[in-house]
Parts: sequence; C-alpha cells; structure tokens
Amino acid sequence: MQFSTIFLTSLLAAGSTFAAPTASSAAPAASSSAAATTSSAPAAGSSAAFDPSVDLVEDVAKGAQSCKATDFITDVTYKIHIGEPFKKSHCHSLSGKIGKTLGSGLQECKPTKKHHMFVQFTATHDQAKKINKIFDNEFPEVNGFNCPNF
Repeated sequence: MQFSTIFLTSLLAAGSTFAAPTASSAAPAASSSAAATTSSAPAAGSSAAFDPSVDLVEDVAKGAQSCKATDFITDVTYKIHIGEPFKKSHCHSLSGKIGKTLGSGLQECKPTKKHHMFVQFTATHDQAKKINKIFDNEFPEVNGFNCPNF
C-alpha cells in the first residue's frame, strides 16, 4: 500500500509519532514516478533526523542494493540499502564524495538490522548518473547501482 510522502512528511515535521498508513491516507504525490517508491523521507531542511521506515524495510542480500528516490519538486531524497557490512569509513568517504560531487551532505548513514549499510541524502534533479558512479566506486563488490533519475 502506498501513501503520500507529503502526508507523512507533514506528520513527522509536526513531531507526530509514526503510525502505519491506512486506506484513508492521502493519495501519492503527483510528482511521484512509477520507477521510484514513495517513502517517508523528511523534506529538505526538516529537522527530523530519525527515519522510521528504515526499520520497516527488509534488508538486501549481500552484494545487492536497493535505491529508492522521492521527488520533492525542488530536490530528490535518495535512500540506498547496500548489502555490504556497515563501516563508518564508508560513511566518511561517501560524505566527502557526495559533498564534493553533489554539493549536499549525508542525512543518514547507519547500519540496518543485519548490519548492512543504509544511506540517505538529498540531491538536486538529474544527478542519478553521478550518484550511481559514486556508489559503484565505493562498493565495487555490489552488482551495480541503479538509482532512478528525476
């Protein structure tokens, strides 16, 4: 069941606790693409640091990846699960590469339940090729990254 990113983002920004979506939840945002999955990422500039959806998403297999993006009209939030062991050194490296290449920083870099990598950040539109290249270089053992382009 999909639900509106804007609806959930508004709840999180207002300090509400996370609750599972209901059938009466708002419809998906008009800018969402079928190629991307809606998510509960905080809007750019939001102070919400905790993303409850991370604990609800299943891990990816070793050597695999899952890249989901949400278009917020002015920018795009990317959530990437990487089937490689969590290492803080990857967080530091990715933070520098994303900052230098995209002009933004990591919003989150933390282990999943299975101690794999989870990364979340925001970028401007039309950056997927650069994003995929950054992650392909950082994780060559993963079978290619395919983040959607907005």
